[in-house]
Amino acid sequence: MTLDLLLPKETSVLMEHSYQQQPICKWDSSLAASAQNVANDCPESSLGDSLLGENIYSNYTEFSNALDDMGVETAKMWKSMFKDYKGTSIKMNEATLTSRTARATQMAWATTEFIGCGVKKCGSDPFLQVYKFSVVCHYREKGNILNSNIYEEGAACSACPILTLCEADSGLCV
Repeated sequence: MTLDLLLPKETSVLMEHSYQQQPICKWDSSLAASAQNVANDCPESSLGDSLLGENIYSNYTEFSNALDDMGVETAKMWKSMFKDYKGTSIKMNEATLTSRTARATQMAWATTEFIGCGVKKCGSDPFLQVYKFSVVCHYREKGNILNSNIYEEGAACSACPILTLCEADSGLCV
């Protein structure tokens, strides 16, 4: 495992992912490299690697030079899904696992400590005049395990890491 000094875009992606994390995620360049390898193929859905957690998202924009912004924008979108999560249990159930919310629960998975992401510009659609970007993030430890806890049970923000605050609206550490 390799942990590197972070560039500004990696720091921003990491901060968006760490929004839910206890403990806060750390960037891992080997996970970023594996995510980039997947992103380079412009996939539409997860390949289901059994050892790593994975999120894949195709994002479209009219700006061809938006590569650096795509990772952060996608992480924000996943984060907003978690804010909307209205699960009835802290356990991963079949309904949550097969919903689009599963992207957000992977970000918030209590035992996930490491993340790495890759982004690829996949081409343009001349008719719609937009560019497609593929964003892939890999996580270790893998989350979204059926019948396992998504996060630790307890009072909201009762286990916030040092230097984080409790966000009243969501009850999450920020």
